[in-house]
Amino acid sequence: MRKTQSVVNLDPIAVNNKRDNSILARLFKTRRFGGKKINKEIPYGHYMFCGSQGGGKTASMLWYFERLCKQYQKKGWKINKIYSNFGIGEKISKNTLFSTFLDLPELNREDKVINFFLLDEFHTYFPKDNFDRATKLLVGDLVQCFSQLRKRHCFVLSSSQIYGRLDKSLREQCLYMIQCRRSKISNKLVNDFIRGDDILCDDLGRWSGNPERIYVHGLSTIKFNSSLIIKE
Repeated sequence: MRKTQSVVNLDPIAVNNKRDNSILARLFKTRRFGGKKINKEIPYGHYMFCGSQGGGKTASMLWYFERLCKQYQKKGWKINKIYSNFGIGEKISKNTLFSTFLDLPELNREDKVINFFLLDEFHTYFPKDNFDRATKLLVGDLVQCFSQLRKRHCFVLSSSQIYGRLDKSLREQCLYMIQCRRSKISNKLVNDFIRGDDILCDDLGRWSGNPERIYVHGLSTIKFNSSLIIKE
């Protein structure tokens, strides 16, 4: 009988993380102290929806946008601004993205106001291995904005066919990468929410990561025109 071969993970970072983050390892390291608890934060940030053509990444992005709107409006929050590059809310493009961020005022934690940016095919604006000087400068400006989304109460929901095709600096600002696909059983959309901090990505754009949560859902009620981005 042929001996079964096991697959060994050769990535030292992944091996070390698995060892250091085990339950027993953390139990022996942990020291607990008193003090006031930190208030729970609203998860503002960049959510990047990825998947193949026809895999439902834009539809999933809109479903999650609709879900967030309903969730916070029920709590008495106001949806202040909605920007997109495919016909929802106010129009935005690659060249107006940075200035639009800057125009939004900084808000206090108590201000019940939320802003949304919906960016379809985001990797076409800022692809990996881009050598255009103007685009590189714009990426640097946007990284500063993306690192302060909480101060302006912003959710950025973007889509890209492949996670690794987006510029690395912007990729590192992702709070979650959401891998999108269609269920072969129910024909609904399946979304794997993977924390950006937990994703390993190589120079070829390949990635690995375990989902923190998984959503299975249908389509949103919002209509959109994805061809608008091609006409910019």
